[in-house]
Amino acid sequence: MLVAQEGEEILGVAPLMIHKRPAVLRGLVKLNTLCFIGYGFTDHSDFIISRDRDRVMRAFFGCIFENSHLWDEVLLTQIPDSSPNFELVKSEIQKGGYEVTTDVLIKCPYIEIEGDFEAYYNRLGKNLKHDVAKKSRRLTEQGLEPDFEVATRIDEKILEELRGLNRKRAEATGHRSFFLRKDRYNFVSELARVFNENQSWLLFLFRAKGNLIAYRLCFAYNNVVYDWNTSYDLDYSQYSLGKILLRPVLAYCFEKRYGVFDFMAGDEDYKLKWTEKVRTHYRIGVRRKNLKTRVVRLYSGLKSRVLQK
Repeated sequence: MLVAQEGEEILGVAPLMIHKRPAVLRGLVKLNTLCFIGYGFTDHSDFIISRDRDRVMRAFFGCIFENSHLWDEVLLTQIPDSSPNFELVKSEIQKGGYEVTTDVLIKCPYIEIEGDFEAYYNRLGKNLKHDVAKKSRRLTEQGLEPDFEVATRIDEKILEELRGLNRKRAEATGHRSFFLRKDRYNFVSELARVFNENQSWLLFLFRAKGNLIAYRLCFAYNNVVYDWNTSYDLDYSQYSLGKILLRPVLAYCFEKRYGVFDFMAGDEDYKLKWTEKVRTHYRIGVRRKNLKTRVVRLYSGLKSRVLQK
């Protein structure tokens, strides 16, 4: 963890860690990889800088390259092209004298929240609106019209409900969820206590006859709503609950005058039915030249040729 400080004022934080990344045959060779602490878990990653970006970024990468004996590679993932640090990262990482790789990692749709929700909704495609109305009507006809709730605090009882819904889905389909991994569930449980204090959570719930049937777990920061995690009860899969739930969720965000609804990583088709705006996330990296990285490079080249055949 690097901190840029001037006097008593903190100008920036580089939330980094070094971990052993399995790079050949499930860990036969591991690279000491310098990366963001959210590597493999977070949808957005970045340096945190309040001012003097050029100077702070120069100091960060100066420290990184001065300590190159600690790592085999630098692998910075999930950096959005919309970040004010994006071009600075690309520029500073080239100064180490290593070969730089810059790859498109994933697309991230988002909605700019402006004006009235109904005006926004009316501009969406006819097929989407027809499907939402049809599935909502079917729920009502079955006597299952869900109750919509918004929670800004999360306790262990709610977390257990979310975990239970994901466990049921995983047992039926093999669907993966961080709620079913003990280390990540514990992290979210700890995070809940911090977010509860400043009411950063926005948990949107659908209940039918008192039972949880779908949710969207979001959090709000800097006037942006981040759509972090969602799931639903498979018994209701024919009703497209995720799609139906998005309508009141977005209506709430418009009503509360948030600036952006961020769908997070992944340009799945259902997201693009609600917006045409997309950001691109990148992976930027360098590798030192040593025996381990040569082996990894050779292995990657052989693997690529085999896959092409």
